Amino acid sequence: MSQRREALLARYRAISLDRLKSIRAKLTAVADGNADAGLVYATDAGTSHRIQVLAVAPENLHDPIVYPIAEIKTSQSESMVRDFLAFLRSPAARAIFERHGFRMA
Repeated sequence: MSQRREALLARYRAISLDRLKSIRAKLTAVADGNADAGLVYATDAGTSHRIQVLAVAPENLHDPIVYPIAEIKTSQSESMVRDFLAFLRSPAARAIFERHGFRMA
């Protein structure tokens, strides 16, 4: 491992962004200069022009990142829920998700 990489990892461990409550808080800490590095989702990293992606974790080293959605049985707006779920499965929604860095399962 290069000395620069070792130094970055040591600094990351010392800062310990794990105390922050969310991935977005970690991203903000890096973007604001309050941390030298942070581990965030690629889609979150893509929302900031003030950071630089240094590395991407290979997909074979982590479980798939999945955002499930479900209808609540006691919903008082069943037709709206079904319409929304249908939209989320549509080509239009797929295009929006992909434009923001997400891939559909």
